[in-house]
This record gives sequence, structure tokens and C-alpha cells, in this order.
Amino acid sequence: MNKIQVRKKFIEKRRNLGKKERQKFNLLIKQNFFNQAFMKKKLNFLLYHSMHDEVDTKQIIIELLEKNYTVSLPISKTNVEEIECRQITNLSRDVKPGAYGIMEPFEHLQIVNNKKIDIVVIPGVAFDEYGNRLGFGKGYYDKFLAKNMHMLKVALSYEVQISRDKLPVDIHDIKMDYIITENRILRQ
Repeated sequence: MNKIQVRKKFIEKRRNLGKKERQKFNLLIKQNFFNQAFMKKKLNFLLYHSMHDEVDTKQIIIELLEKNYTVSLPISKTNVEEIECRQITNLSRDVKPGAYGIMEPFEHLQIVNNKKIDIVVIPGVAFDEYGNRLGFGKGYYDKFLAKNMHMLKVALSYEVQISRDKLPVDIHDIKMDYIITENRILRQ
């Protein structure tokens, strides 16, 4: 299968999760995330604001802020297909609908120097046991990560998004360091 076919297959799998099942899995993924060794240090995070049927990042963002971690969210710069990081201090007050309907920080918030970000939590449609990620096809995160290889790359995923087969990848696709699901943690 090519990337388009694989993307369609895994979007459908994720959509088929029931509401109660998704809520249960989100809680387990959040617990698995906060139980990782990297959480023992005060680090700077870049996370995405989840939407629709993605793994819920909102509760993770809120808890990180409550624990005084530095949290940034990306703004999608559609004219150059890049992301820009802005620090937030309050999830409900600091975001607005942005590109592609994704909640993004307001433009007046402080720009974060990418060198100061330690961990990036990355969205994706599908992942495999080799750390490969299939995103939504625009390449925003792969371009960002290629310029910021110092960041620990963490993906949050439902188990149904983990492919048994190696995903189709291109030379520019960046592997994840951690893939955290409700059942396990895949480390590279």
C-alpha cells in the first residue's frame, strides 16, 4: 500500500473507536506519558492541540502547566508550510482556531526559541514498531524536526494506529524516539 492508502486505513481504524473506549485509552496514554523517565526533569515541551478523534492532549497540556512545565503550541505557517512555537500559560485562554481548524496560540504570545524545546509531542495517523510515523501529508513536523534533531520525539497513539507492517517511508521522514499507547511504550 502507498501512503495515501495506509493513511485512509488508519484514519478509519481510529474513527471506529467508541467514545467510552477512547476516553479509557486517553486516560491510560496520559498515565503512561507521565510515568516516563523524561518526566522526572523540568523540561520544555512542544505539544499539539488534539482535535476530533486524535489522542487527547488537552488534559496532558493542562497537567504540564499545573506542574509548572514550560509548554508551547505550534502555529502553522501555511505560506511556508512550517510551524512556529509560542509559549502558553493557560490552555483555555491562550488559543484560538487556526490553520486547518486546529487550535493554535495567539500570535501575540511569546515566540519560543526552538533550541530551548526539549521534548516535542507529535501527532500522526499511523506508526510502526520501528519508530516510523505517517502524518497527515503536509510535512510540517518532518521539516521542523529535521532542523531540530536535539528534541526528544514523542508520539501519542491508540494501539489501533500501530501498523504490524513497516510503514512506507521516504528519506525525509523522521523517526520517533517514543510511541506511547494505552498498552505499551515503543522506544527506539
